[in-house]
Amino acid sequence: NLAEARTLAESLGDQLALCQIEYWIGRTNYVLGRFEAGVGHAEQALAMAEALGGDDTTTASPINLLARIHCLRGEAREAIAYASRNVEQMHRLGNRIEEAAISGVLAFAYGLHGDFPQAFEAADHGIELARKVEHLPTQAACLHFRGVAKGWHGELAESVANFEEALACADKAGDVFRKYLIYGWRGEAYLIAEQIDAAEADLTRCLALGDQIGTTFHRGAFQAFLARIRLLEGKPDEALRTSDQALKIAADTAQDWSRSIALRIRAETLLAADASNVANAEHAIR
Repeated sequence: NLAEARTLAESLGDQLALCQIEYWIGRTNYVLGRFEAGVGHAEQALAMAEALGGDDTTTASPINLLARIHCLRGEAREAIAYASRNVEQMHRLGNRIEEAAISGVLAFAYGLHGDFPQAFEAADHGIELARKVEHLPTQAACLHFRGVAKGWHGELAESVANFEEALACADKAGDVFRKYLIYGWRGEAYLIAEQIDAAEADLTRCLALGDQIGTTFHRGAFQAFLARIRLLEGKPDEALRTSDQALKIAADTAQDWSRSIALRIRAETLLAADASNVANAEHAIR
């Protein structure tokens, strides 16, 4: 339908409509996990919006989308640049829900980049706004992102508390996809702290929910975390099998960030299984 709409807009020479259609094609690809296509359409929409004058009403949506996609591809610097710009745009536009939501994305991006004070500040801003407007899905998302950053920073108790609150919000909102993400990322937080039993319980819940709702988003990474658990348990053969599964999932879904995580864990596993296997481990890391 969007492709047909684009053809009609082109025949009319309606640049504003074309800009909006490109954005929605990008947004649809983003929702389906097709990040490469999503970025292309979002960049095209932004170029069109800037050619039309570049005010907030036309540029905010593609900038928001670019922030989200770069964040979910693990591209922290690009995500920070777009998300920080978009927080200000949404504030000027008076869109408090989206200002809160993109603040959560910014928190995740800062955490990914290792800028933890800024990550916590952005997350707190998003949580506060989401509570004020009483928007549960956005509140769950911002708490989730704060939990991820706290876990990366090694603050397990605070991380778990944030994830628990996020789960409660997601339950009330009926947001099963958010619960899938929370279990996966909380599993990683437990894994960083080497609380293996808790990590495995959450990652198993995550993968079961993913099967239930039919999502493969970041699944390669979540599967790879299970491989690292097997490695910590002293089971390198099982770890290798699990890391192979993780790599296949990441490759099949064209999610490079997940694939990079799976490759790193595979390299650790190769060395643990055979300390002389340096060449294959180095190949995985490179």
